[in-house]
Amino acid sequence: MAKFRLTIGEYELGPERAHANGQVLESLLSMRSLFFTAVLALNIEKVEGLVKIASAIAEIPPLPSENPEAFVAFINKNKAAVEDWCKNAGLSDPWCAGFAAIFACSSLWYSGTSSSSVLVSLTGFLEQVSKGQRFLPEEPMIINFSDWNVTQEGRRTFIEKAKHLLDQKVNDYCNQKEAQAQAAGLVKARERRGLEPFYWLAGYQVNRWSKTRIAEAEGLERSTVKEQVNKLTADIGLSVRDPDNSDRSQTAGLIKQKLSMVRAEVAAEGPFTTEGVPPALGTLLPPAIIAMLT
Repeated sequence: MAKFRLTIGEYELGPERAHANGQVLESLLSMRSLFFTAVLALNIEKVEGLVKIASAIAEIPPLPSENPEAFVAFINKNKAAVEDWCKNAGLSDPWCAGFAAIFACSSLWYSGTSSSSVLVSLTGFLEQVSKGQRFLPEEPMIINFSDWNVTQEGRRTFIEKAKHLLDQKVNDYCNQKEAQAQAAGLVKARERRGLEPFYWLAGYQVNRWSKTRIAEAEGLERSTVKEQVNKLTADIGLSVRDPDNSDRSQTAGLIKQKLSMVRAEVAAEGPFTTEGVPPALGTLLPPAIIAMLT
């Protein structure tokens, strides 16, 4: 099972701390984004439903970087239809409607493109949401080297002393920043086991797959799937459906076929890059929109 990290940095906040001093938790947003993307990837017909909702909107939403207040108002004005879509999909949490609303509005920026292209763009959009935020004050590393007295010290000696000082100062600076990070409640970024739990949870919640049949489809013990799904459910704060409400027509064979198809599509697309995403989307969303996602 391939591993991945939610951040390129050394530290992250755990999902249990969704907010810190008013700042949004990057890993929480990332995990919710991955879950919502998995929901749409497994249910392309539902993607079309969101795009249809968006097509009924007579105007193009303003870009959040240009007019944050107008973007917030636009989302709120057109959110009711999206909430109904979420309810029918078994996604009752308000943050799910937030992601769905942003997806629907994002599709209007990509008129004439396929739903899958919009989905890829949304992934990048959401990936950029929390970038640029700082959990620690900015403190540049400053190193003052002594003067090289060319009549009293050889060039090699001076260089060796400077390199030793540089190594010492860099280590001291990194130790200081890590101590500040830990004091602020950040933890070492974890390597997660892979994207599979996001597909399992999306399939369980929206497609009403049973955990037993997911395990059969994946060739795993039910306890493995159950543990991963339950943990991810808690991490992202999802209100889980009634376990007795599984769709019995969804056999292990059908589940395996669906997962194989989605993984093939992901492999064909390759890793996401911000290339092709409008520059205005690579900015922080206004707080009111971020609040919809957390």
